[in-house]
Order: sequence, then structure tokens, then C-alpha cells
Amino acid sequence: THVEKSPCVSVVDGAVKDVFVFPYEPLLGDRIDFESLYLAEEFYYSERDKLKKYTSKKERLLSLINTAIKKSKKRLLAITGKEKDALSAEENRIKGELILSNIYRIKQGDTIVKLDNYYDGTIIEIKLDERLSPSKNAEVYYKKYNKQKRTILALEPQKVQAQKELDYLLTILDEINLCETVEELVLVGDELQQAGILKKEQQNVKKKQVEWHYNVYDIDGFTVKAGRNNLENDKVTFTAKSHDIWLHAKDYHSTHVIIETLGKTPSDQTIKVCAEICGYYSKGRDGGKIEIAYTEKKNVKKPSGAKPGFCTYDNYRTIVVNPEKHAEKLKRLI
Repeated sequence: THVEKSPCVSVVDGAVKDVFVFPYEPLLGDRIDFESLYLAEEFYYSERDKLKKYTSKKERLLSLINTAIKKSKKRLLAITGKEKDALSAEENRIKGELILSNIYRIKQGDTIVKLDNYYDGTIIEIKLDERLSPSKNAEVYYKKYNKQKRTILALEPQKVQAQKELDYLLTILDEINLCETVEELVLVGDELQQAGILKKEQQNVKKKQVEWHYNVYDIDGFTVKAGRNNLENDKVTFTAKSHDIWLHAKDYHSTHVIIETLGKTPSDQTIKVCAEICGYYSKGRDGGKIEIAYTEKKNVKKPSGAKPGFCTYDNYRTIVVNPEKHAEKLKRLI
């Protein structure tokens, strides 16, 4: 039986699987037909090469960010440990005070004294240095107390900064996991360079200048912009007009989406589609329905000294949607 040649490529879960001259039935996954075997093979190997580059770059970036996260967690743990050690400060102050209050009952040479703690009505056992007088022992406890108090005061801003650093690194981890192309991974690499996590590579060829740094959609006649990483999110959000509509996944790291209103009011359907895109480019996209917050951009603020991508917002409403990519509405990207 004569079988017509029908060059095609099978695609499974978005990745090319195989190339065929005579496709067998049933063909696994989706099928893309070509006019010739040459074109089919060219497409197949081109896509395989893209996937290899994507996988390699993603693994490298994941390795870098996971190492940075591990270091950040270790630093935070060390600060928490020091803080825990200093929490006995109040106990040392009380011991010093009780020694002075009961100085007539203590003799030099005593190693332990049991005293009534008038703060909670318990009996407290206090160790003493037998070489020191009672007043000197009290002074030792007061010195410990003052040192611990200074330590706690010094550690507080360190702990806040360490937590902010860890939170920021976790957003970059989310970005990497959300990337679907090599180009998007390159942009995250740029952010890692700015954060000092990835060393700047020597560029023999200057990067091509581009006019935009975000995804741009056409939705019901509205221009809609969506950042693909923290740096782009800042650009999208803080170049928007005050009455533009801003969207963000509630309780998740996500893209920042801006609907340029130009004096018009987006319909509920437009908000819904934009919310679906916002949900798709969020950490919560694989968990089914997701809650998206939206408000006018004037209600979005960036705290002084905040990391890229971080902002606060109020006066918002929410909508629950199923995440959807809506690639058909994408006008342009880099």
C-alpha cells in the first residue's frame, strides 16, 4: 500500500518529541506538519537546541540563587541565635537587683544564693563569684545586662535587613521558575548581576537597545503591560499614570500588570482577562483559582530603600480567576 509522505513533528507538553516522515497513528501529543522533511528536521533540531540552552541556563541560575538563599538563611539563623542568647538580659538585670536588695544576707565567698524574686513570687538561685564582694557580683550581672541590651539593639536592624534580603532572593527564585524562554532567563540574569549575585560577563558585542522591557498586550482596545521580573515590575508600575489600573496576585509573588486607561474605564471582562494573565505569571498559578488585587496606580507606593519589585498598596478590590496565559493577545515582547 502506498503511503503519502507527511513530514511532521510531534510536540508533547510544549516540547518537541520526535520528527516523522510517515507519522504513525495514534501520534503522541500534538502534530505540526511541514512541506518537506528538511523543514521538519530544521524545526525539530532548532527547538531541541533552544530547550537545551533553556534547561542549561535555568539550572545555572537556580544553582546560583539557591546558593545565595542558603547563605542568607544561614546569616538570618546566626542573627536569631545571637538574639536568643541575649534574651536573658532581663533575667541578669533582676539578678543584679536582687543581690543589691539582699546584700546584707550575702557574704563574700558564697558561690550560690537563693533569694525571693519579688517580681513573680518564686525563689531564684543566683550563682556568685566567690572571689568578689556581693556588690561586685551585682555589678557583673548589670554589666552582662547592659551588654546584652546593646546586642539586641544592634541585632534588630540586622535581622530586618537579613529578612528583606531573603524575601527578595525568594522572589528571584519564583521568577526563574516562571520563566518559559531563554530570553526571560537572560533578563533574570541581568537582575542577578545588579544584585551582585552573578558576576558581570564580558560582552564582546554590545547589547541591542530595546524600546520596552515588558510584555505588551492588546486587550479590548486597552494597552496592557506586564513585567517579567522585579526590575521590569518597577518600570511597569512606576512609569504608569496615576489613574491606570494596577494588578498583582494577592499573597503571592507575581508580575505587575498595568492597564493604561487614558481616561476610559476598563470593563469587568477586561479586568478579568488581565487578572488571568497576572495569575498565570505568579507563584500561585499551579494551585487552581487565584485571588488578584487591583487598584489605581496612585494607591501603589514603593517604600524608601525597598528592594526591586517590592511595593505596598491600599484601597484595592479583588477578583478570583483561573490563571491563563492569553498568548494570543500578546502584541510584542523582547
